[in-house]
Amino acid sequence: MLTMFVVFLCAFIALGAAEDTPNCILMNEEMESVLNSTNKQIEESQDTYQEFAFFVQQDVDLFLLNAKLPFVASLYLTKGRMGRLDSLRRHGDIWNCSTPDMRSLQGVYKYDELFISYDMNVTFLRWHVTGKFVYRVSPYIAIGIVKGTQNCNLEIYEMVKMDPGEYEITMEDSWMGWLVGKFLRHSLQGVENESLLGTVLQTSTGNVNEYLGENICETILDFNFSDYTPY
Repeated sequence: MLTMFVVFLCAFIALGAAEDTPNCILMNEEMESVLNSTNKQIEESQDTYQEFAFFVQQDVDLFLLNAKLPFVASLYLTKGRMGRLDSLRRHGDIWNCSTPDMRSLQGVYKYDELFISYDMNVTFLRWHVTGKFVYRVSPYIAIGIVKGTQNCNLEIYEMVKMDPGEYEITMEDSWMGWLVGKFLRHSLQGVENESLLGTVLQTSTGNVNEYLGENICETILDFNFSDYTPY
C-alpha cells in the first residue's frame, strides 16, 4: 500500500493538481509558516553549515579556445563543507492529500543557494598545486512526507530541476597555480557535475529529515515525532 501511495505522490508532484483534486487541499500558507520557523530553527541550532567526510576524485578535461587539450587536471577534493541549509523555500503549490489510511504533504521546494566547498589538490602533468574548490547550485527538490497509521516518514526527496551551477576556483600563489586556475575556470564553466549534485542531495537529506520532517509531522500532519522514522 505504501509503495503504491509513494508512486502516486511522484506522479502527483510531476503532473501538478487542480484545486478540485479529490482528497487534496492546498497548504501554501501553512507551509510558509513551517518553512520560516524551520529555517530559523536551523540557524539558531548552528546547523546552517554541515561538514562531511567523504572525498571526491575527478579528472577534468581541459580546453583552450574551445579546443580540447590532450591532458587533464586530476582533482582530489577533501574536507567538504555544505551550506546554507537554512534557505529552503516553497516553489509552487504544496498539497496535503489523504486516503483512509494515509496522509501526505508534497510539493517542490527550492534552496536559494547551496554551496559545497573543499580543500583541493590538483595534479597537472608533473606539477602538484593546491587551492580551494567551491560549487554553488540552486536546486529544485521534490519532497513528500507521508503519515501512516504508525509512523511519519520522508518518502520522497528528489532533485527535479537545477541550474548548471557555478564554480569558484582559488589557487595557491604561484605561476603554476595561476595557470591551472585559469584552465579550470574556463573548462568547468557551464558544466553540470552529477557527482557533486549527488553530494548536495545526500548531505541535505539529513538536515531536511531532522528539521523539516519533524516540524511537518508535528504540525501539518499532526503526528507525534517520537514515531517519525528517518529516511
